[in-house]
Amino acid sequence: MPLQAQAKLLRVLQEQEIEKLGAGQQIKVDVRIIAATNQDLSKLVAEGRFRKDLFFRINVIPITIPPIRERREDIPSLAAMFWEELALKHGISYKKLRDDALDLMCNYDWPGNVREMRNIIERALVVIREGTITPDHLRMLILGGAPAENDTVEGNCDLAAMVAAVERRSIATALARANNNRAQAAKLLGISRPLLYKKLHIYGIE
Repeated sequence: MPLQAQAKLLRVLQEQEIEKLGAGQQIKVDVRIIAATNQDLSKLVAEGRFRKDLFFRINVIPITIPPIRERREDIPSLAAMFWEELALKHGISYKKLRDDALDLMCNYDWPGNVREMRNIIERALVVIREGTITPDHLRMLILGGAPAENDTVEGNCDLAAMVAAVERRSIATALARANNNRAQAAKLLGISRPLLYKKLHIYGIE
């Protein structure tokens, strides 16, 4: 919020009156303010980017909600809530999250906080074809598609099968990075959009 706008808001809070655009008289108001931010307002005040008087005016009953990396015990219940909500949204009932995949979620720092967690769960439901979401699936979505060290085609040394597995994983990773935007995923992969659609059909990726 620009400092000039902060000054106007401060006046509203102090004087409890506003002036409509184009009007020449003040109108009394009776309001209560609930403010939310993900910024460190104390730091912004020290940097001169947020008015000190406005900060003290709105900082009456502060409620601090720590990020989920500081309350990891809440991750399982949050994951279950998001899973149920998003599975219903997309009409997906056959998929499940493996226990060791949930452990990985509990040990991840989630720099994007709950929004990142919700996005990762939605991508897992939409992008991953298998019915069980594994830690490797989550690593692919969270860490940008780096495969696990022992990630091979189990029981199969056939070159074509291994190439197909890597190609399919690369497509899934690109879709995850592009938030399922097909055009952007094709650009990330360096292929045309028609070719991407062909590959999606071949590998059964929806």
